[in-house]
Amino acid sequence: MVQNGDFREDLWFRLNVFPIWVPPLRKRKVDIPALIQHFLNLKAKELKLTSIPSLAPGAIETR
Repeated sequence: MVQNGDFREDLWFRLNVFPIWVPPLRKRKVDIPALIQHFLNLKAKELKLTSIPSLAPGAIETR
């Protein structure tokens, strides 16, 4: 984006000084149920549902 002129070069260099590494989700499988619940809550709020739907038993299987 810097090369295309879509992002300021000076800002990129300031932000690039402090890299933050987040491991991929495939290495953080314990985070998946919390993420699913978060997105269910968001969608239920968006659809103005009175209750938050739950997943079917076995929908999230840990291996």
